[in-house]
Amino acid sequence: MNEFTLFKTFTDSDSAQPTVDALTKAGVAVQLDDTRLLYSNVLQQQPALPEVRVLVPTAELGRARALLETQAASGDMPDDHYLHQFSDAELLDLVAKPDEWSAHDHLWAQQLLAARGRELTAPEVRALRQVRIDQLTTHKPLPTGWLLAGWTAAALGGPLGILVGWNFYASTTLLPDGRKVHTYAPESRKQGLWMMGLGTASFLVGLLYELLSI
Repeated sequence: MNEFTLFKTFTDSDSAQPTVDALTKAGVAVQLDDTRLLYSNVLQQQPALPEVRVLVPTAELGRARALLETQAASGDMPDDHYLHQFSDAELLDLVAKPDEWSAHDHLWAQQLLAARGRELTAPEVRALRQVRIDQLTTHKPLPTGWLLAGWTAAALGGPLGILVGWNFYASTTLLPDGRKVHTYAPESRKQGLWMMGLGTASFLVGLLYELLSI
């Protein structure tokens, strides 16, 4: 069975369709994952934005990238393309996130920067991408509001405490290359385990008390 890896993410199906069509036409198998990750986003105090993920077989990842880059290089950027409205900082941010933009956008952003006197070398492009990877792999601090709510609920035997603890322990961040890393630091994940333990123990004690009171 083929193992699939994240290839690109898009904000909607329409944006993803040209990439899906190009890959499918070239014989590359494609899987779509359309999700909002509501629960995780709420606990991490992030907006619940729609996201369409395009996945390809891990063994085909290099071919898929080369295919779209070759396709992009054969086309010219339209004079009225929206990237013309981007600032240099926005274009650099786009270059750092090739998984969130089309191959055309990624190439044309670099061409625009070059036309503005800011031509990027290959090492500079790799450095921009690495900075983003480093940002994504940096452990997030535990959200204070949910931390207090989780411990309170756990002490009172509420299922919310168990759920919050599980999120702190198991939450992961998906990297552009398809790897997953834990969202929170090991010390924070231990708090999640303790929260789950306290919540479970409190719940069972409360349940036992109710049964004995009958």
